[in-house]
Amino acid sequence: MIDIHSHILPFVDDGSASLEKSFALIKEEVENGIDRIVLTPHYKSGHYETKPEKIKEVFEFFKNQVYEKISGVKLFLGQEVYVDESVYNKIKNGNVITINDTNCILIEFNFFDETDIQNYVYNIIKLGFTCSKIYWIPSRMPLHA
Repeated sequence: MIDIHSHILPFVDDGSASLEKSFALIKEEVENGIDRIVLTPHYKSGHYETKPEKIKEVFEFFKNQVYEKISGVKLFLGQEVYVDESVYNKIKNGNVITINDTNCILIEFNFFDETDIQNYVYNIIKLGFTCSKIYWIPSRMPLHA
């Protein structure tokens, strides 16, 4: 089973703050039948803007540590990208991380405002990215339920 949205990668956003916590989270995922995990730290303009190179460096270090300590899991990298008008150039110029270096991207929208999700997704697809399915939690986005 695959987890495509996690904040397990330590030290890069508001997710895990330690290697030990991250190892515990990975072990819990494996115990629950997850064998592939996409680590998706946040990207949000003005809030979470860790450079992709830094995230990739932390990912490679962490992945090697996990593979030495925990079996039965494969790790991949992506980002949870908060979508607003400013993000298109970041996506186009490769300043955010796609899922496992593919043209698939995990996107997040404003929970509380009326957001034109269809327009945002259309513009991202025009940039050459694919979104096969989009899920959201209605209770977190009541205006879109």
